[in-house]
Amino acid sequence: MTPENIGQDEIEEEPTKKIKNGTLSVLIVDDEKYIRDLLADLVRHNAHESETAVDGEDALVKLSQKRFDVVLTDIKMPRLDGYNLLKKVKEKHPETAVVVMTGYSQEFSVREALSLGAEEYLSKPFHTEEVLMAIERAHWRNQVKRKGANSYPIDD
Repeated sequence: MTPENIGQDEIEEEPTKKIKNGTLSVLIVDDEKYIRDLLADLVRHNAHESETAVDGEDALVKLSQKRFDVVLTDIKMPRLDGYNLLKKVKEKHPETAVVVMTGYSQEFSVREALSLGAEEYLSKPFHTEEVLMAIERAHWRNQVKRKGANSYPIDD
């Protein structure tokens, strides 16, 4: 993955509206340093906290030390891939929403990721706005799942 594959818009874009609950803590998991750093800067620039992990094993260590609202993870990584990380996050940290992303969309299934509990799925390359919306939607969907659909009124 090269820098030009991330998207055509820049981090300096106008920040999205902050979610009602305030700042989210986001753990970004990707074995490519450039992607990790770019996403961490994007998240911080848009009023959220971010930390990074180089793979699924590193992410599990960080998750055992701190609570995160959202994990944004690549799928194809050494040691512990994104699918196995997703399973472990949902088992041990159900309060944490998960967004999976991949540049190998033919190889990896959106349906499989969602069936394992992912709240959102991104295909690389993506635009920065898509990442921010996915993080916020994943957090909201996870809250709905945890509190129950009846907790949220549905407008007709």
